[in-house]
This record gives sequence, structure tokens and C-alpha cells, in this order.
Amino acid sequence: MAAEELIVTSFVHPRRGHVHCPAGPAVTGHLRRLGHQARLGSSAMRPQLHQDGGTLFTASYLDRSGMAVGIGVAANNTDDVALQAAADAVATWSAIWRTRRVLMATPRCSCASAMADSRHSHCPLMAWATSETARFAERGDQVVIIGKHDDTPAQALLARTREAIIVESPSEVASLHLDPERVAYIISPGTIVEMAARVIAALRARYPAIRGMHPDGLCYAASDWAATALTVISACDVALVLTSPGNAANASYSGRTPVHVIDSVDHIEPNWLANAESVGLILSASAPVSLQRETVTALSGLGPLSLAQRKVSTEVSKVDMWLSTHTTNSPLVHPIVTL
Repeated sequence: MAAEELIVTSFVHPRRGHVHCPAGPAVTGHLRRLGHQARLGSSAMRPQLHQDGGTLFTASYLDRSGMAVGIGVAANNTDDVALQAAADAVATWSAIWRTRRVLMATPRCSCASAMADSRHSHCPLMAWATSETARFAERGDQVVIIGKHDDTPAQALLARTREAIIVESPSEVASLHLDPERVAYIISPGTIVEMAARVIAALRARYPAIRGMHPDGLCYAASDWAATALTVISACDVALVLTSPGNAANASYSGRTPVHVIDSVDHIEPNWLANAESVGLILSASAPVSLQRETVTALSGLGPLSLAQRKVSTEVSKVDMWLSTHTTNSPLVHPIVTL
């Protein structure tokens, strides 16, 4: 039978008093992956520990506010394997205590839910794309919608006209058979603009006369989110990408920063954080917001923690308005260089 340990959510220190254990879920998951029957709770939930005699292994520190924070793992005195595992767990996790900062990617805008509304009344860029699609279709153009095949915005635009097709990648352009004089494109809101640009290049190479939507109507939300995530990852010693169970996020990254994808706090491994002064936190689109809070809570039990948020944002300016606010009456003065 596998050894059984109890990871406590709190315990009482003889001098420090009540000690909170925010990292308990992470410690529990780690012991389970080692093959132990670890449980999270208070020792009062396991009376046999007291009846048969049990030992609670602990480590603690005082945070900046004077609150006691620690780790506690209990095991039955009749189980030598469990006792050793409990002692090792406390030693392993307390060894990685250090001051850390979490750099969190500010969550992407919540406009996706608005786009799912068939009226699209909450998203001006979706309304723009819808009107442009209708305008191209009314004049007889076949409309290429650049976006992911299964995205709600792209599907909504597709439903607006029978003369439309969704194209996701440049490789799909080669299989198109469209009237070269009657073709136009729309970039679906929520599409990464830089990825769409590669599709546009392929379309223009095959259909030089293709018409396109005005770039003032581009949605930069996905591009900004991708840039935010990349910036956060590259700025940290380690990054955690939070996702939902059964929906693994794409953690491909060619930089120096190790990236780990988790769908639960109990998936965190202590060696990931051993030498990490900074931890990047990325909430994927599929992840529940609660996981973000749970992860920050667990990290707060592994040493004094600072939390910062970072966001990359693109603002679109009308050319005429920008020029009017950047006009100067003073002529440009070039320095005279004497040779």
C-alpha cells in the first residue's frame, strides 16, 4: 500500500501562533506524483493520526506583515515510508523559499463573448467587419474571410453571405478557385494581424486585383495578447501557462525561459521554482479565471511575493487626425556641418 501523508492547510506554531500554508495544494500534487496517497486538509480531519500517534513536520517564516506562513505535512508514526516522505516534502519545498515577483500578463479583453452575440452590438470592429463583408458581397465580390475556421467571429461573418470562404493559412490559398476580378478579403476580429498579413501576401500574389478592408478596422486584441504573453515570458526566469483540463495550451517558445503548461496548482513542481526570482503567469483563453488566483495564492506560500501586471496595447489613429495634431509651423532646421 502506498504511504499516506496529510498536507495541512494551517497549523499552530508554539511561538508564531497560527501558520497559514497557501502552498499546500502544490505540495499535495507533488507527493501524489511520487506515488503517495497525499491528502490536503487539517489534522482534525484525520483523527487516526492522533489515535495511532502521528508526527507533523513543519517549516515556517514571517512575511513582511508579520503573518506566519509555512508548510506542514503529517504522517502516521507506524508508517516509516510516510514519515520519511513527509520530512522530505517539507525540506524540499522550504528549500525553494525566496523573495519572488510574479509578472502577470494582463488578461485579454472580454470582447469574444460580445462577438458571440448575433447582433454584435457590443463590438464596433465586428460591426465594421460585418458591414464590409456585406458591402463586398453586394457588389458581387467573393469574400475571403481570414481567420480560424472554428472561431465564432469568422463563422458569424461567413453566415452573412453565401459568397464567402474562410482561409486560415497561406497554404490554403493555393486551393482557391475564385474570379480574379471579383475577390475581396476581410480579416476576422480576434485574428492575429501578423498571421493574417502572411495570408494577404499569398492572396495578392495569386489575385493581384484583390480588394481589402481598410486597416483602420483591424482588431489588434489577439496581436496584443500574443505580444503581451511573449514579453512576459521573455522577461522571467520561468513561465507558467494556465489552461483548462483536457485543453493543453501551446507552449512552444524558442527563448531561454522554461515554459510549463498546467491546468491545476497541484501540477507545480518545486524544481521549476528553485532558482526563479521571477515567474511569468499567462492565462490562456480556455483557463478558468479562478486558476489564476489559485496559482498566485500557492506562490505566495513559497516566500515573500510581489505581483506586477504587464500589457502590450495597440492604438489606431486616423491619419488626418494624427497629422493635424503633429503639425508644426516651424520649418525643419538642419545643422550646418563645416568640414
